[in-house]
Amino acid sequence: MGPMTQKKGAVGVVLVGVISFLLGVYIAGDLFHSAPQPSRASRGEKETSSFAQAAALATPAVVHIQTEGAHGEGDRRLPGPLERDPFFREFFEQFRGEPRRSDPEISLGSGVIIDRRGYILTNNHVVKGADRITVRLNTEKELKAEVVGRDLKTDLAVIQVESDQELPEAILGDSDQLRVGEWALAIGNPFGLDHTVTVGVISATGRSELGVLSYENFIQTDASINPGNSGGPLLNVKGEVIGINTAIAASGQGIGFAIPINLAKRIARDLIVKGRVVRGWLGIGLQSLNEDLARSLNVSPHAGILISHVAAQGPGARSGLKPGDVITTIGKRKVRTPEEVQQLVAEAAVGSTLHLVIEREKETLTVSIPVAEKPE
Repeated sequence: MGPMTQKKGAVGVVLVGVISFLLGVYIAGDLFHSAPQPSRASRGEKETSSFAQAAALATPAVVHIQTEGAHGEGDRRLPGPLERDPFFREFFEQFRGEPRRSDPEISLGSGVIIDRRGYILTNNHVVKGADRITVRLNTEKELKAEVVGRDLKTDLAVIQVESDQELPEAILGDSDQLRVGEWALAIGNPFGLDHTVTVGVISATGRSELGVLSYENFIQTDASINPGNSGGPLLNVKGEVIGINTAIAASGQGIGFAIPINLAKRIARDLIVKGRVVRGWLGIGLQSLNEDLARSLNVSPHAGILISHVAAQGPGARSGLKPGDVITTIGKRKVRTPEEVQQLVAEAAVGSTLHLVIEREKETLTVSIPVAEKPE
């Protein structure tokens, strides 16, 4: 074989190698593209679509509430965007001087229609002290509202409007089924900006000991809740109302609190039917156990909740409860905080019986107590 023949053979080998490489790249590329995987963008579009659908479903039942009164406690409305800036606000205040005491205070809040008859659920602090309440619907129609009932202990209120047309009604969910990490949407009118939607997650449930209300069992969320959102709904991705937005943490961003809708439904029902809230009562005082108290009672610091005092002639006293007893279980539910016991008792139907498991002097007892109505 001559040099020329050897050279042609080498070139042929190289060409075959190049062609094989390119063919391999093509086949590999075709294989990878034959079964496309869902991209992050497509998953994001699906979530965004869910948010949009949830907001669209709930928005018609969300209302803007404006109150006028000398002692309104709602969110104060500023006349224009410049006054939201601290510099301009200070300038305007100096220019106008202090407002006259006779001028009515205008406050803003939100609410959600829970019944086609015109019943609207909101916060008590939105309507407290109001001489005039105006509700603006999603259609921009304005209606005069009257207070049906208010509950200071949970900061909830029901107001009612009269309309010649059937009103949209929100779908109320089940807040007992909430899980930390689920998506949540807040709808309201922050700073007077109607039907603003923000998105976050459920950060925690059963929040108490905040020192805000007498009965605390908050849903915590990082969906932005701003002044003007008070009384508006917190939603799940199905568009169901799972809470009523009521408070924000002034010292932190992304921390808002909502009243669970299951509690709000019960309060609203009492306010509509009876004009007041009826709560259960056992006539006992409660206290958390610390190590010293637990040691003196010969129980674990995590055993349960200490009964600190028992009202004379109350249901607890008549059933044999004593100061120093430690409640470990109510029904089948183990209790861990005084607020939890307080909530279970308050929500128990008057006339029903609660079965308490207690620890007393190293002895475990079950005590059945009839629930009475809590005195005003």
